[in-house]
Amino acid sequence: MSAPQSQIGYSPQIDALRAVAVGGVLFTHFWMPDTQWGHLGVRLFFVLSGYLITAILLSTREAGSGLRQTWKAFYIRRAVRIFPAYYLLLVIGAVLSPEIRAVIPWHALYASNLLFASTDSWGYWPLSHLWSLSVEEQFYLVWPFVVLLVPHRALIPVLVLVIVSAVLFRFSMIDAAEGPAKYVLTPAAFDALGAGGLLAALEQRGQIGTWARRAAIVLAALAMGAIFWMQGPGYSAQTYYLLSDTLLVVPMIAAVIACRMRTESLWGWIFEARPLRALGRISYGIYLFHFPILALIFRAYASLGVPLPQHGPALFLLASSATVAVAAASWFCLERPALRLKSKFGYAGPEHPSAKTRPLADAAR
Repeated sequence: MSAPQSQIGYSPQIDALRAVAVGGVLFTHFWMPDTQWGHLGVRLFFVLSGYLITAILLSTREAGSGLRQTWKAFYIRRAVRIFPAYYLLLVIGAVLSPEIRAVIPWHALYASNLLFASTDSWGYWPLSHLWSLSVEEQFYLVWPFVVLLVPHRALIPVLVLVIVSAVLFRFSMIDAAEGPAKYVLTPAAFDALGAGGLLAALEQRGQIGTWARRAAIVLAALAMGAIFWMQGPGYSAQTYYLLSDTLLVVPMIAAVIACRMRTESLWGWIFEARPLRALGRISYGIYLFHFPILALIFRAYASLGVPLPQHGPALFLLASSATVAVAAASWFCLERPALRLKSKFGYAGPEHPSAKTRPLADAAR
């Protein structure tokens, strides 16, 4: 069966998918830095953000909520979810590190990606991962206006154009020198964000069912085959840069469809497991704190004069355990209590779907 039309209730397997995404980030940053799992994890987060946020906005639009009320509730609820842990990290970092104090305005304004692009540098590495959070925040500033103001019949074409614009952006950057600007500017994420939004729009129209899941699996296989083909002889690195990220969105969309439909399979059994869902619930904190925690671990071992490998399984176990512990503490002591404020800023009255179900994006990054 398809996900319920216009009803954006909690999907436990979406939490599990977040755990997979953040697990890829930890694997690359803590264990094997030359792998692409971290990049794939961030891209999957973009797909999920596009899907979840668009689903919520479309639900409010269908329910007839006023534009002013929707915008007000959306931005306040996003701030309640994102700001407490984020600004706590920045305050602690500014107290402990002069390097962070020097660039704190950029990060405080969610312009980390603009900082890295303009300086052609990743800056102080414990905060280098904040570029993706800046991309999402910039997306949040614009996306409600697109979803709520574009005529219903034009929304699908607009979403397709958003996806295509990412390819056009990469084409404009194809001859640029290798550096952060090719990857961290918000248009580079439009295909992932737009594809997630497209899925939400199709679901809202009742067009996501068993046939769509099967079609997505076929398209995902073709996309992966094309990516492997482009890595072979006869294809340039420029072609791979231009198309690979967009093609990778296809299997990610297939994964979101499978999770949303909660299929009865080995996949479903794994993604219903409580530990995986619990990690997904705190995935925002895991992503937010993982590099600062790693920096503190390196500093502690250096002060003790104890050697510590820069990467590998031992560091992965140590740093991942510490990160999960800090993220869990942040969730229970800061983030979850803050989320209770959402009840004061509903999109509409008690008849609205968001008042009856736990929204998909409650635990989103």
